[in-house]
Amino acid sequence: MPTIRNLWEGLDFHIAVALNPLLRSCISIVVHYIPTSTKLKLLESAFGNHMPIDIVSDLSNKIHFHLVENIFYMARTEALYVREIDDDILEVIESHSHDLAFLYSKIDKYTPAGFAEEMESLCKNGTIKYTTNEEVEHAFVIKHSMDVAQEVFDLLPSSDNK
Repeated sequence: MPTIRNLWEGLDFHIAVALNPLLRSCISIVVHYIPTSTKLKLLESAFGNHMPIDIVSDLSNKIHFHLVENIFYMARTEALYVREIDDDILEVIESHSHDLAFLYSKIDKYTPAGFAEEMESLCKNGTIKYTTNEEVEHAFVIKHSMDVAQEVFDLLPSSDNK
C-alpha cells in the first residue's frame, strides 16, 4: 500500500503532535526507561495472537531511545516532505509497470482518496488490488502484517511463490 505523497494530510492529529521533535524526544526517553518486562507485557497485549511470543519478546528487548527517536524522525520527515510523485518515481513506474504490484486498503486513512485509481492510470501494466480483508487499515500496521504478507505473496507470479 504505497503512500508516495501527501501523507501528512491523512495523519491523525494525535500522531502529528507526537511527531513534533520535542515531544518525539520526550516519548523516546520515556519508552527507553520502561523496564523490558513491562514492554513485553504491553506488546503482548497489543499484538495478542497476531505475532509469535518469541518475536514479541525479541522486539521488547530492542526498543530503546534511538530506535524510537529514529522511527518518529523518519515518519515526520516522510510525511512532511514527500508531497508529490517526482519524475524519478514516475520514470520507474513507467519503465517497470509490468513488474509492479500495489496493494491498498479501502479504509486506509493515510492514502489519499482516489490514489489507487491514480496509480492504476500511471501503472497501466501493473497490478493494483485492494485487500480482501476489510479490517486491514494499512500495510505497516503490525496487527495485520500476516494478512498483508499473505496477500502480497498471492500477488506474486505462481512460478515464484512455490
